Amino acid sequence: MYAAGDYIILEKNGIWQVSELDTDAKSGEVLYYILKNPREPDKTKSIRADSKTLLRKLASKEDLTDILSRIPYTRTIQAPNNKIREELYETAMKSYDELEWIRVIKTAYLRKEEGKQMPFEEEYSRQAKDYFHWEVSVVMDIPFNHVEDYIAASIADDLW
Repeated sequence: MYAAGDYIILEKNGIWQVSELDTDAKSGEVLYYILKNPREPDKTKSIRADSKTLLRKLASKEDLTDILSRIPYTRTIQAPNNKIREELYETAMKSYDELEWIRVIKTAYLRKEEGKQMPFEEEYSRQAKDYFHWEVSVVMDIPFNHVEDYIAASIADDLW
């Protein structure tokens, strides 16, 4: 259950803030969450409280700080061929987990540096960066366009 003010991740829809709870008048049970898009504050949506697209709350500042400190030690995705690599990227993205997003970003970046990046890797990397950078932006309360610099400053070795 989420409270007004919580930031959550929706499957395939990114980060939203719970602005209101629509409850049953008799039972007090939450039926719908009224959500506000932090990118476009005038954009709202209503979603059923039991919806499977409601995935999780954003990480806490402490958890995100820990995750950022682990970036240099996060392993890349290893695959024997591009078909399996794409499947592993897809699985990582569907987990909606910060460390998995980092693995996708880091792997795609290093493969690009080696001249081995495939077109699908660029798209997965863009999507992973979008989710991860918005989460960092919201949780750490910094402008989205400063997130890359914030991450670089947060880790000892800039592997981006």
